[in-house]
Amino acid sequence: AVVAGLFAGSPVRTLLLGDRLGSASALTACYGLYSKAEPALWLAMAAAAQQYGVTEALRSELDRDGIDLGARLDEIGGRSGPKAWRWISEMEQAADTMSGVGVPGEFSAAAAEIYRRIEAGVGRGEGIEDVTRAVLAAVSRSGSDRADPGDLAE
Repeated sequence: AVVAGLFAGSPVRTLLLGDRLGSASALTACYGLYSKAEPALWLAMAAAAQQYGVTEALRSELDRDGIDLGARLDEIGGRSGPKAWRWISEMEQAADTMSGVGVPGEFSAAAAEIYRRIEAGVGRGEGIEDVTRAVLAAVSRSGSDRADPGDLAE
C-alpha cells in the first residue's frame, strides 16, 4: 500500500493483490491467457485451416457468428509480429504458473511455441508488406530457421 501511494495522481495504475506471494505473477499469467494465448489460438486455427484448405469454410462459419476472420487476423498479425520475441518468455512463465497450481499450462506453452515460430519466421516484421500472411506462414513452419521474406510472396 505504501508503494502504491507513491503513484497516486500519476498515470500509473496500481493494483493491490494482498499478501500472498506470487499473486502478481498469477495475475500476469491469467491475463496473459486472454491477451497473448487467445490471439495465438486464432493464429493456430487460421494456419491449420489454411493447411487443410478449409479457410473459406471457416470464414463462412465465423461470419455466421458475426466474426470477420480477415479483420481479426490482420489485427492479431500486426500486433503479434513485432512483439512475438518478448511474448515467448511471458507465455513460458504463464505455463509454469498455471501448472504450479494444477491448472493445465499447455495453452500458454502452445502460445509460446506459436510466438517462437513467428520470431524465427518473421522477426519483428521489418520489410514484410503482408505481416499477417508472413505470420501465418511462420506458424505453419515447424523449423526454427528464419524465413526469407521473399519466400513468403506468391
